[in-house]
Amino acid sequence: NLRIKKTTLCKARSKQLPVSLEELTAVYHLPREQAAASLRVGCTFLKKICRTYGIKRWPSRKLAALNNHIDELGLLATKCCPEHDSDMHSNLQLAIRHAEDTRLNIYQNPNCAITRDLYRELHSFRKQCEMQWSAKARSDQYYSYLE
Repeated sequence: NLRIKKTTLCKARSKQLPVSLEELTAVYHLPREQAAASLRVGCTFLKKICRTYGIKRWPSRKLAALNNHIDELGLLATKCCPEHDSDMHSNLQLAIRHAEDTRLNIYQNPNCAITRDLYRELHSFRKQCEMQWSAKARSDQYYSYLE
């Protein structure tokens, strides 16, 4: 008797979908367990809701990676770009905008992938900044040697 009540409750709950897509989108940035808790459903039921809406994987890790990517690009833009190198600064701003657009795309379609171009951009900017910093360090050492 108890088993029958439980299955009918589960069937009734699965038909009405207590979570809208907008509510689901609002918690994409949270890990799946925390998102389920904030929506007041179980983790397994959240997965079922995601499958109903066509979401294959929970996007919190993609969003976290993109946020870290944007933060690092912003840090490179502030610390690495000298005033006279406006080309590099504008390229960094363009890369930040590209990463922010990708983040918005993930909110609209969580199944979209992060392209390798974003990671290549970050890697090339890191290399450029490392070369600038090492050149500056070498020149500082040279001038301190002359003194």
